[in-house]
Amino acid sequence: MKSTIGILAVTFCLFAQPSLAQQYQIVPNANSGTGVALVIPYDLGTHHGSALQIAGGLVISENFASITGGFTVPIDSLNTGNPTRDCHMRESLGLDYSKSHFPKAHVCDSKNQLPSAGVDAAAFQTIEFKLLSVTGEVASQMKPGNTFTVTANGTWSLHGIEKNLSFAMKVTVLANGTLNIKGSVPFAISDYGIIVKPLLGIGVKNNMSADLDIFLAPKK
Repeated sequence: MKSTIGILAVTFCLFAQPSLAQQYQIVPNANSGTGVALVIPYDLGTHHGSALQIAGGLVISENFASITGGFTVPIDSLNTGNPTRDCHMRESLGLDYSKSHFPKAHVCDSKNQLPSAGVDAAAFQTIEFKLLSVTGEVASQMKPGNTFTVTANGTWSLHGIEKNLSFAMKVTVLANGTLNIKGSVPFAISDYGIIVKPLLGIGVKNNMSADLDIFLAPKK
């Protein structure tokens, strides 16, 4: 099972510092994907998957005084290539264990769907990252062709729990003004009270990650 959570939110001048706040919106990457890959280690190896939907953007304030934004991923869009595993992932991430029949029993139906209503419907429907600040030099490096690394500081919300989070974020400025953001967001499922039921005795390990390769275009 894989898993792993609006990113980085008119026009942006690449040759000088902006005099007004500049907004960016997430766009499909080169292979038309969202740019969020899931890495979920389990007892026999590693599952890989992706988020099929993502929303969000980046806002750079006047003279780069602040950089904020975020992204939201619906748990229904998480795809590991196995419908049964994907539904079990939605059970673990989306259900309120204090009300649901899960984790005592699986609640996915024969079509690998959760109920749309009732105690076994998803209570936590999204994974969200809020970017609150960026540590590192940005202004002098925002030039076409440049790649530089900063630290993204924010919060990661998963299964109804929010945690502070910082990770290295590599930024590449493309010729057309688009920004390519890369980074790996690690998390421990135990920190978010997530329970994953073993399948045929095979369990998921505690540490997972969401690997980002996101493109953000100037909003017009």
